Amino acid sequence: QEDLSPLQILLGVVLVAASASLPYGLIDLMNAENTAVRFVICLPFVLFFFRTLEAIFGFTPHGATSSSKIYSIYFTMPVEMIFDGDNKPVIASRDDILHSIKKTAYSILILISLISILSPHDYTPFGKTVAGEYYEYIIISEYLHPGHLGNCFLIALLFQQALGLGDAIF
Repeated sequence: QEDLSPLQILLGVVLVAASASLPYGLIDLMNAENTAVRFVICLPFVLFFFRTLEAIFGFTPHGATSSSKIYSIYFTMPVEMIFDGDNKPVIASRDDILHSIKKTAYSILILISLISILSPHDYTPFGKTVAGEYYEYIIISEYLHPGHLGNCFLIALLFQQALGLGDAIF
């Protein structure tokens, strides 16, 4: 791995900070209160965050850096591209596509089930707590309340399934 210049480090810090903070600004700007809508807003930024970290620490596959076109596709796609010995992208076979369709259908079924269970409870099946929003002061006793922790676990599970859907599609 090569040494990073101060400019590259600064650019990496700016990109990571932007990908971590921009979704909150968009959510506020759009006044999005629905949890599912908030997830949709956040998903591309999570991908961007991890791809940026991957590039900063030198874990981008060699095939992805073979041209700017391939790198742009690799950076924006929510999938791991596979490259052959000549650093060219490998095309999916018919069996790979059928397997992906099955995985996608299964992930959609789980995601719809979770949304159907959580939505009637406003995504807080263990009751609303006064733990506050991300910009409010934190009260530790409210954050560690079992109901709040249960709600956070289910939202994390929902978020994981949404990310898993992106993986299953491709």
